[in-house]
Amino acid sequence: MLAVLLVLALTGVALWRALHSERGSAWLLAHLPGVVVSGTRGALLDDFEAAQITIEWPAGGGVTLSRVHWRGLRIERSGDAGLWLRVRVRVAELHADRIDLQPAPSTGPALSAPSNLRLPLEIDVSSLTVGEIHAPAWGAEPLRDLRLRAHLSAAAGTLHRVDDVSLAWGRLRAKGSAQIATRSPLDIEAKLALTQSDSAHLAWSAQATLAGPLQQPQLRATVRAWPRPGQRDDGPDHRLVEP
Repeated sequence: MLAVLLVLALTGVALWRALHSERGSAWLLAHLPGVVVSGTRGALLDDFEAAQITIEWPAGGGVTLSRVHWRGLRIERSGDAGLWLRVRVRVAELHADRIDLQPAPSTGPALSAPSNLRLPLEIDVSSLTVGEIHAPAWGAEPLRDLRLRAHLSAAAGTLHRVDDVSLAWGRLRAKGSAQIATRSPLDIEAKLALTQSDSAHLAWSAQATLAGPLQQPQLRATVRAWPRPGQRDDGPDHRLVEP
């Protein structure tokens, strides 16, 4: 038993040292199943960048991230009793120039809503930015300029939240925030503001909130439209409330 514990301890030390070195990080990435990484520079548990990261899902499909980097990645001890590992991962900056999503083929039954979203550790990303996100469902027009802050397992592991979210799709601009409880009934709170303006066409804006249990949230929305910029106050309001 003592020999097994000693081997585990030595393995843990070797892994920790590898994560803090550029050479060790490159070796670990080369041996991750389903992951192909090229053009790496830096250590995983520090400042790191890669020309491309491709992840293939076991059921098919995957995601490719181009020109990725993160800054200020740290692993800290957390005193929150709600976290199984009692570990906090902090990232000061996480960025990808482009993300390409390839969904897996839909062959099985529809997924049911989860009853628990708890994670064993806390993840706090101060700044996440993506230049473009491409997916077949969106056609040729990608999502652009995604920015947000993310905090998973916030409030002693009871909440996942994203704040200061902004993105663009064509002429559409969106801003918002959202949070969801990690335990049933998974109460959700979300706010969204949409705007679209074009001097040659109808301009409009919308405000929406979503609140309540994940299985049956209540949607409230207000939409305002006007024929051209400069007449915003004269546009009619349309309100929607959905159970």
